[in-house]
Amino acid sequence: MSQGRKLGAASLVFALIVSSSVTASGVNESFAAKKVTLSSKKVTVQKGNRKKVSVKNAKGKKIKWSVKKKSIATLKKKGKYAVYITGKKVGKTTATCKVKSGRKWKSLSCKITVTDKKKDVATPPVSSSKPVVSPTGTVEITPTPKVTPKETPKVTATPTPTATPGEGAEFVPVEYKKAGFENGTDSFGSRGGTTLSVVSGGHTGNALSVTGRMSTWNGAELNIASTIVKGATYKFSAWVKQDTGSEQSIKMSIQLKVGTDTTYPSVAQLKCKSGEWTYLEGTYTIPTSFDELSFYLEGPDGTYDFLVDDILITQITEGAEIIDPLLLPSLKDAYAGTFERIGNILNYNTSWNDGYQLQNADTMAFAKKQFNSYTLENEMKPDSLLPSWTGTIPVSQAKQLGYVIPENYQESTVAKLNFDNLDKILEISNTYGLQMRAHVLMWHQQTAGRFFKEGYSDDNSVVSKEVMNARLEFYVKTVMKHVMEKEKSLNGKAGSIVYCWDVTNEYIHRDNSPSSTSWVDVYGDMGLRPTYVKLAYECAYSMLKEYGLETKVPLFYNDYNEYDCADDIVTLVNYINEGEEAKICGGIGMQSHITIAYPSLERYETALNKFLATGLQVQVTELDIGMEEGDTEEDLAEHYKDIMSLLVSKQKNRDQNMNVKGITGVTIWGLYDSISWRKNSTPLLFGTGLDDPKQAFYSVLEAAK
Repeated sequence: MSQGRKLGAASLVFALIVSSSVTASGVNESFAAKKVTLSSKKVTVQKGNRKKVSVKNAKGKKIKWSVKKKSIATLKKKGKYAVYITGKKVGKTTATCKVKSGRKWKSLSCKITVTDKKKDVATPPVSSSKPVVSPTGTVEITPTPKVTPKETPKVTATPTPTATPGEGAEFVPVEYKKAGFENGTDSFGSRGGTTLSVVSGGHTGNALSVTGRMSTWNGAELNIASTIVKGATYKFSAWVKQDTGSEQSIKMSIQLKVGTDTTYPSVAQLKCKSGEWTYLEGTYTIPTSFDELSFYLEGPDGTYDFLVDDILITQITEGAEIIDPLLLPSLKDAYAGTFERIGNILNYNTSWNDGYQLQNADTMAFAKKQFNSYTLENEMKPDSLLPSWTGTIPVSQAKQLGYVIPENYQESTVAKLNFDNLDKILEISNTYGLQMRAHVLMWHQQTAGRFFKEGYSDDNSVVSKEVMNARLEFYVKTVMKHVMEKEKSLNGKAGSIVYCWDVTNEYIHRDNSPSSTSWVDVYGDMGLRPTYVKLAYECAYSMLKEYGLETKVPLFYNDYNEYDCADDIVTLVNYINEGEEAKICGGIGMQSHITIAYPSLERYETALNKFLATGLQVQVTELDIGMEEGDTEEDLAEHYKDIMSLLVSKQKNRDQNMNVKGITGVTIWGLYDSISWRKNSTPLLFGTGLDDPKQAFYSVLEAAK
């Protein structure tokens, strides 16, 4: 190869390298990938009018749109890459466009301001320092710690007006709390047993001394739950000092409790030199709903003492729109004339899901407006009424207590039942005029193993079928009798509170995590002709007849994944009713713990048709719809509307000669996401609390129309 050709080749390689470098760095735009963006990051639309927003450079990608507050603005798709934003009422909200690239989703936001028809307000620029709150209420904190300034920052009571981060509107900051510790601890309290005292030698005047710390989270704490503005962003600042002889971290944090979840988001943290006052500052956006909230200072690197002074907490943005739950439209009113019952979960005394709703006057006022039915999540299951700790009592004493002891009961003792909470629950139900789905008498889960053992002791062997038959009759009849007698004592009428009973739950799925000892250990697996299940319905029906309620209070069979086993459910129910004087199993409960993707609406409809064809009542007993990766709040709202619209259509268009009553109730399985058993999939109509209605709530209302 000649020298000239060598130089030419080298020049070509160099040119290719330079070209590649330019393209990779983005300098040569003709070769760079185009960024996916929205046509507008903020829009102002008059109430009743609409504006178009489109996503650019998203050709061929999967796109999902949603709006945070559907009461303020709604979206209507315009082709694949755009939506029309229609103003519903004056206020502010956010539209989100999710674009899928590969396996990841990218979120793009557009701030929406809806103005009155007579006004035409331009949207000011959006501040670059906006705090971010996710659709589910999760707060992303952007701490802004500062290095110790040589001069003390000057703080005034009425700071200069600044733009509201994230909203673009003018807002005058408001001093929320100023603590100089000149005359005491300024409402700060001990956290974790620390000793707080006021000492001289502060940053200015006195200071708060924090000593006796045993753990890193120990410190000084201020409860701010009752007076803080929800949805607002606050700036927190303080001067701190430690004298350990080396650098140590001081941290400002929040303790936040929402439902049963407690988190500890950081506001700001700095390494502080020993013997020097250090200025600490950060911001935090208050969630729109919470149960507990406090601000505290801690030393995350050890248990050293420290001093705090000149704490200032300032509100720097407006708060969220306050929604009064009692002013929301009523679900039960919307569906009146279509379904007899619209219900939800209410609990009396369960700690795992903050389950004290029946004891909370505000919650009960909300429940009474929205629903005319409720289900106890756990407190009528066998584990609650037949707990391990109650022991046994002689049969003679059981009879004195009103227990039903059948003639074939040959044992000398009987398990003592615990009706204490149930009695209080029935009293509250009567006070508020709310009726109950009684759930449940027989289940292979949440049933004490001792119920199946000799002498009602976990240490003994499993009893015979004959003994178990007598125990089953004792339990079913005694529980039902107790409830109906309590109803009579409250208002003179049995059947006035409990309007239906789930006798058996999930028999089709009896192999799904059974209790340590269950029905199958006694009877074996009897397939779709279980004699003991049929016996339970016969016992329950006989109690209804005794109180004259056999045509008024139906007995239900309840199961999940009903769309996958509809034929088996129908076969089982037909067996229960086989050869009986009437359809002693009068209803089928469709739990409906579903997702947006599964089952399909068609598959769900097929199961519903099969159940309606039996002529029995049908109730959707435990409805929640889980969200999965890539799903949006708009998707959830649409699917709730699809499900409810299907139920309405089936009820209104059913063959009444074949099924007289049809679908008699729908129960949502949870008041709001943060206390749901499926909270990670945010499956309900409300988010962080009763003052946080989601799009799904409004879509369920729309489906009633």
